[in-house]
Amino acid sequence: MRLSFVFFIVFCLISDTLAQQSVTQAVDSLELALTKLTKQDTVRAEKMIALGDLLQRTDAVRAMKVTNQANTLCEKLQWQRGIFSCLRQKGTIYATLGEFDKAIEMHLQSINSLEKVDAPAQKKRAGLGTIYNNMAICYTRMRMFDKSIAAN
Repeated sequence: MRLSFVFFIVFCLISDTLAQQSVTQAVDSLELALTKLTKQDTVRAEKMIALGDLLQRTDAVRAMKVTNQANTLCEKLQWQRGIFSCLRQKGTIYATLGEFDKAIEMHLQSINSLEKVDAPAQKKRAGLGTIYNNMAICYTRMRMFDKSIAAN
């Protein structure tokens, strides 16, 4: 029994290391792609949003910086889907940082921005479901259980 436990722990450590290497490779790949993209367009913005998403798991402060840059570009391009993605992502990053009030604020802003996105109703409902779930998690962490239930 003890030997099985040791093998399980070793397996978990190896799996975590491999997953971390995979994230690092993906971050490196996106950063390289961004150096090659000189045009300030939605393709660049999408790569920046993807980079911010990957970074939020390992470096939330850097993820916020990249996401803010992507948001600025999306606003300059008036690209509503990108603005929505950035606001939602900023909410998630703030939650990762433990700044739940700011996270909820960003999630509320993302709900408002979603109304301007040209997308099928089903995709919008899925986006809303994710946002409300994220807000419920924030309220739960803040021990505001009534609001958590209402958000979910």
